[in-house]
Amino acid sequence: MKLKTRLTKTIQEMKTGELTRKNGFPYSQKTCKFYSDIINSLRFKEKDTLRDIQDQLQKRGASSVTERNYINSVKILLEKIGFEYKDIKVKVFEPTIHIPDPDRVWEMIKNFKPESKQESWAFRYMVAEFLTSARYKDLSKLNQSNIQGEYLVYQQTKTGKKVTIPITETLRNQFSETDNLLPKIPYSSLLRYVKLVYKKAGFTRDISTTKMVSGQLITITMKEYEAFGTHRLRGSAITGMLQTGMTEREVKQISGHSPMSNSFSRYVEFSQNHMNEKYKSFAR
Repeated sequence: MKLKTRLTKTIQEMKTGELTRKNGFPYSQKTCKFYSDIINSLRFKEKDTLRDIQDQLQKRGASSVTERNYINSVKILLEKIGFEYKDIKVKVFEPTIHIPDPDRVWEMIKNFKPESKQESWAFRYMVAEFLTSARYKDLSKLNQSNIQGEYLVYQQTKTGKKVTIPITETLRNQFSETDNLLPKIPYSSLLRYVKLVYKKAGFTRDISTTKMVSGQLITITMKEYEAFGTHRLRGSAITGMLQTGMTEREVKQISGHSPMSNSFSRYVEFSQNHMNEKYKSFAR
């Protein structure tokens, strides 16, 4: 039986419940669709082999969490039809991630004055993301029901985790008194004004980032505001909370990461000034 046929048959068995997880629980339809999409994205040859699939994965590299999840999913599928998981070895590339320094973000919050309605909307989202570490998808869904007394309570769309955060005055000032706490605006439109706010707020330093393109590592130099979106403020928030002395476990509870999260460290980038002061305290 051809490799693609075997993989497709495996996914069908997952859908029907004939094949279950190791703990006996059935696979969700969402998971089955994810696996189906993976199979459809691969190119299968007339005489397809494990090596063909491995070569395709090697060329993709592992340039992001999404790519690593993709690769691991393919490996799991191949294991289910009899191939050894360890037989597939893919070089993992960690891209350069730049996160706005929390001190500079606080300076922006204190001093930036929006000059248009769109800039005001973008600024409110940026401050809300920095103070909550919530994703845009969750922020855009917040309404008055999420305010419970002095707390903001919501369930993360991506993980299903419940998050409870005290509402500070700075955070409350970003929320509207209407049902939707933040403006309804498509992310593509929001991002354009977010970059403008970054630029006007002085995030104009040159930064270098390394990317994997067609199997080759390339270095690109750009301005900070060109690289930053709202999601970088999630990393800035996590970094800032850790810098104040909160434990990793406490921060994960607020950010919605699981205790064993592998992606958490990618959201952390301590500034050199912060590390200098910490080191001087240690090496007194």
